[in-house]
This record gives sequence, structure tokens and C-alpha cells, in this order.
Amino acid sequence: MRWFTLIVSVVFVVIGIVMIRDGTAHGWTMTIFFGCCLLVAVLDPWLPRPWLAPEYHLVITDDEVACEHRKRERESIRWNDVDRIWLVTTSQGPRLPDQWILFEGARAGCSFPTEAEGMDAMWDEFENRFPGFDYGPLIKGGTTDARHLCWERQAS
Repeated sequence: MRWFTLIVSVVFVVIGIVMIRDGTAHGWTMTIFFGCCLLVAVLDPWLPRPWLAPEYHLVITDDEVACEHRKRERESIRWNDVDRIWLVTTSQGPRLPDQWILFEGARAGCSFPTEAEGMDAMWDEFENRFPGFDYGPLIKGGTTDARHLCWERQAS
């Protein structure tokens, strides 16, 4: 897309310059507008893309899992305190993540979206720490408001 914008902008800047030379007043508007488009196309590889950076970060240790986000308080739960694990789906997308993992315990909880940075490491944790974990809800997903139980601690 950048190359298309670059080429089209150059073509229209040249047309605008020709229009200016011929005395057409709209040539200035065209040259300035497409000149700005050309500038953006040239600078595009170096422009920041904050919308692409993951906002949620998982911190996985031997003792706990935590979710960190710059606009909310850090949430964490110790592995031994997890009583239930839910997949929570919402209808908030695409503005907000629409699939969340919720670790629920008697005294604490931790939630994070499935698109959080570090989620790849969670698959091994599910397998190793939570025998019988049901991956079905994660595979099905969803974009409606719902809660799906994936794991529950068995009463001893």
C-alpha cells in the first residue's frame, strides 16, 4: 500500500505543478495535498504504530501469573489459588479485546485477553498445571457476551 501511495502521490504532485504552471489555482491545492501524502508515504516505515503494540503483558513465574497494562492495576493470582478458569467472550471488539482468560480464586483473580503478549507461554501452563483443561471454548471462541468454563479444581 505504501508503494501505491508513493507512486500516485508523485503523479498527482507532477500534475499539480503542471496546473500551477498553466495558471490553474487548484494546482496549489493538489500539489500541497499530494505532497503531504508523498511525505507520509516516504516516512511511513519510521512512523510509530502504537495500535499494533500489545497493550496487555503476561508475567508468568513459577509462583503466579500476572497481567500488566498501563491503564489498569496489575492483576495476579498464585497458581495454587486458582479454582476455576473461564473463557469470557465479549461483544466489545474490535475496539477492545473480545476474548479473555479469567483465572478465578477465593481471594484473587486475574484476567487477560487471548491476544496479550506472552499468551503463547500459557498453553504449556494450561497443559502442565491444570489437568483436564478444556480447550473447546478457546477453539470455538466467540464475539457475544458469554462465559465458558475451561477448568475447575476438583474438591478433595
